[in-house]
Amino acid sequence: PTRILEISTDKNVTKIRLIEPEEPLPSYATLSYCWGMNVQPCWLTSAVLQAYEQGIDFASFPQTIKDAITVAKGLHIRHLWVDSLCIIQDDEMDKEREIGQMGRIYQRSTITILAS
Repeated sequence: PTRILEISTDKNVTKIRLIEPEEPLPSYATLSYCWGMNVQPCWLTSAVLQAYEQGIDFASFPQTIKDAITVAKGLHIRHLWVDSLCIIQDDEMDKEREIGQMGRIYQRSTITILAS
């Protein structure tokens, strides 16, 4: 993947930021889920890209993503790929490239977390 979420803990506070990993890729989890219709979307857009690279407020995530972060942390996996947060949703070229790699992204992950 071009981008993944990095999960760290500082003084019992979960910190999340978007990074561009280098090869060899670190171990990472993927999240497979339905975005849902009544959930406030949490998307990566061009407007928030730089801010997300500095950090993302854990409280801003929908419960499904919070749960996936908690599961990854519990498994000592420090990186998580979530399509809505790792693909720039308002950049058609980025979406096309990343969607074209999704099979490989899931295949290379250490674990896929499923949520319904």
